[in-house]
Amino acid sequence: MYKIVALDNDALCNNILKSFKKEDIIEYNMSKFKDGEIFVELNEPARGDDVIIVSSISDPVNDNLMKILICADALKRASAKSIILIAPYLSYSRQDRKTRPWQPITARLVADLLQTSGITRLITFDLHAAQIEGFYSIPIDNIPISAILGALWRKSCPPNFDPGHVVVVSPDQGGVVRARAFMNSARIPNLVVVNKYREKANEISSMQIIGDVKNKTAIIVDDMIDTGGTLMKSAKGLKDLGANDIYVFATHGVFSDNAIERLSNCEYLKNVIVTNTIDKQKDLINNKINYVDLTEVVIGIIDTFRNENNVNNLYNYLVKLSTEGFHINKVL
Repeated sequence: MYKIVALDNDALCNNILKSFKKEDIIEYNMSKFKDGEIFVELNEPARGDDVIIVSSISDPVNDNLMKILICADALKRASAKSIILIAPYLSYSRQDRKTRPWQPITARLVADLLQTSGITRLITFDLHAAQIEGFYSIPIDNIPISAILGALWRKSCPPNFDPGHVVVVSPDQGGVVRARAFMNSARIPNLVVVNKYREKANEISSMQIIGDVKNKTAIIVDDMIDTGGTLMKSAKGLKDLGANDIYVFATHGVFSDNAIERLSNCEYLKNVIVTNTIDKQKDLINNKINYVDLTEVVIGIIDTFRNENNVNNLYNYLVKLSTEGFHINKVL
């Protein structure tokens, strides 16, 4: 029997909890000691149960990571049969390799911690780097939300829309596979790549745009938006080369510092669409940024396990959902 533990108090987790019966949910108490240590206690037994934890590892990153680790340890010691973590956003994924001597590979460290805590399977959305899957000895499913976003774009287009006047922009070479997933769903034939070099995080030292954007609508597709600085520089570069309207589709809206304000006031961007893997909708200041609710995606994943369906059925469900079940404000 699969039971649910929702560790976040956000729109996504609250919507998920509303979709399941009380007997399907494991309640818990969470508190902090005076020195900041986190304490998680289950309110009911989990012996022999398959348990699904739902929680994004987002800001506050370290608290949320420890909360998952401690909850998983509690479930393991309560003799849960298996512990599946659905982490829509998986933090520390940008630290997946050494770029200079004496640096850590923190994505590998997080993988070790999650597995040691008792997690037996991980499901996440649009990993920053696909090679992170190799850090895990447990099964890991990386759900391509960018493909769903591409279908949403296509759904929002008028019947006479000409995709030949649109280019999909990958903000770096590592994002080309993600951009192509969006292209295939949106049925857009043109790809542009931004070749950029960074000397340190969140700062571009040099940038080159490869491809023709003149008099075309540009759609930047990325896995996340953090401070938004490199995104706005890319948008300005596209505008300087003659691009018309510029849209952004990203799975994770991290929005560090004053990113929401900066993006909302950016003259180069027509619209920014993110999902609620990280929920900062209360911080929005105008209609420049729009959210896509992934509740049905997470529920579909949970039902895949509860109904003992295979992964192929899940992907077929997501494809159908992206064309029929989602709603988004018209972006054109």
